[in-house]
Amino acid sequence: EAAVGDRGWLEALRVTLPWGVAFHHAGLSTQARELIEAGFRRPCTVCVLCCTSTLATGINLPCRRVLITSCQWFAGAPVAARTFLSPTAFRQMAGRAGRMGLCARGDAILFVSSQAERAQAEAVVSSGPSVVQSCLGPAAPEVLRRFALEAVACGQACDSERLLRALRCTLAYTQLYAAGAADTLAAALKAELVHLVRMRMLEHHPESRGWSPTVLGRAVFLSGLHPDEAAEMNDKLRKTLECFRCDDDLQLILLLTPPRHVAEVFASEERWHSLDAALDRLSEKQRELARASNVRPEYVDIMKHHPGLGTESQHRTAACAR
Repeated sequence: EAAVGDRGWLEALRVTLPWGVAFHHAGLSTQARELIEAGFRRPCTVCVLCCTSTLATGINLPCRRVLITSCQWFAGAPVAARTFLSPTAFRQMAGRAGRMGLCARGDAILFVSSQAERAQAEAVVSSGPSVVQSCLGPAAPEVLRRFALEAVACGQACDSERLLRALRCTLAYTQLYAAGAADTLAAALKAELVHLVRMRMLEHHPESRGWSPTVLGRAVFLSGLHPDEAAEMNDKLRKTLECFRCDDDLQLILLLTPPRHVAEVFASEERWHSLDAALDRLSEKQRELARASNVRPEYVDIMKHHPGLGTESQHRTAACAR
């Protein structure tokens, strides 16, 4: 069944699908896009798929022929600042045509609108691959930090020598070595290891020059999160646990209460007066818990006389509704 936002698009698909034609873009729901992709993979179901460059460059959908209808493409900039198709983007989209084991040949056709575009398009089609530059290095400490944690946590590099050996196998080391700056990468790695120790994700063993992940570090590795994101999440969880009280059922009730439509719950002054009376009956510990849950008596007192909902107070009213 279609989501409400898909109904207009699905009416159009009902017209095109009997002819083996479909379209794919961000306006469709995830379920609708997945169904269209499945139909394209199935023989004699969706034979022609009109799509955006996002699908053409990102999803594994091999085909017999790729038609790129414009040399101008949207590369993350505003629409007014569209750029000419890059050699890398062309190769990614053209690479959908023909696939080993599926068809012996694939065609990629690039449309141009003028002779000037044709000259540029020929240069794009005939150009070689772009130079690949590693993102791992002293200029990107956050990437090196993740590399260090994952190398230790997965058990492949449990001491400094093995870490350096793993680092020498990277593209970043090869490029920096060619530039005569390989030592800067080793120094940056050492700094990130020390930083991970401060973040309580790694432990250092000086006697063996070894490294091992902490419980937190191993959890971050298994979660796939970046160390910085995980550290922020861990701090927020710790602060939340500090407010959690097991000696009272009120917090459990708050956690189990489903969210309700705020406008329906607190549309009248009577409901605010009822909440104010309920707060007066709470114990001191329960009042502390109410404050920690963003339910403040002074705010309730104001809203008793002004029950209108403002955008700046929606989160407080939602807490009161719970």
